Amino acid sequence: MNVPKMLMNRDYTLIIDKSGSMSATDQAEGKSRWEAVQESTLAVARKIEKLDPD
Repeated sequence: MNVPKMLMNRDYTLIIDKSGSMSATDQAEGKSRWEAVQESTLAVARKIEKLDPD
């Protein structure tokens, strides 16, 4: 994988809001905002893991 040097050897932190509004079910397929953000976060984490496996 051709990864820019500035993205390598870094630590990443994902901060996610879990306030009451995240229970609203206004996302695709009737999902809550919380369910949608969980799926998105997992996808981002998998990409980050390729850049920094620890």
